[in-house]
Amino acid sequence: RYDPGRVFSFPAPDRRRNAKIDLYQHIGTCSVPVDAGTTKLVNEVSVNSSEPMYEGMRLKVNIDSNAVGPIKPSRKDRVSAV
Repeated sequence: RYDPGRVFSFPAPDRRRNAKIDLYQHIGTCSVPVDAGTTKLVNEVSVNSSEPMYEGMRLKVNIDSNAVGPIKPSRKDRVSAV
């Protein structure tokens, strides 16, 4: 369920990527550029929606690679552990 106070933490990217955000009762989709060299960034992104009620919806996405959160081991480390 959506909770505006909830914070999501993701592992630090090792290269430039896009994070995909899907909003459900499927409202729409958007992509957020994620750059390994950026420590803090605020992006406002447009949401593509087929629902006229949500036309023009935008999300503000804060990216802070210095934020403390659980660090997931790399895929290589996870595979070698098996």
